[in-house]
Amino acid sequence: MSNERARRFAEYVGLELKGMIASTKGVTANGVAHTMGRQQATFNRWLNGKSEIPLSVACQACEVIGTESKDLVGRAYDRMVAELGEADGDPGLVGEELERKLRRIRDGRN
Repeated sequence: MSNERARRFAEYVGLELKGMIASTKGVTANGVAHTMGRQQATFNRWLNGKSEIPLSVACQACEVIGTESKDLVGRAYDRMVAELGEADGDPGLVGEELERKLRRIRDGRN
C-alpha cells in the first residue's frame, strides 16, 4: 500500500466511524469521547480525518457504540477502493457509479 493509500485509509476509518456514531441512536461523538476518557477536540480531529485515529481508539469506540471493528475497517476499505481503485492499478469507480457505491457504504449496504 502506498503512503497516500495508507493515509487515505486512516482518514476513511475516522470518517466511517463518525458516520457509525451518527447513525447510532442516542449516541454522540462527544459522549463517546467522554466515555473513553478522550479530549473531545482530539476525538473530533480523528473523526474528521484531520489526523490518523489510533487503531486502539477506533476499536474502543466501536465497543462503546456496540459495533464490530471489522465492520468499520471493511467500510473504510470499501470506500478507499471505490475512490482510489484497487492497489493493483484498477482505477476504481467514477462519476455516478462512485456516488452510488459511497451511498451504499454509508448506508451499510456495501
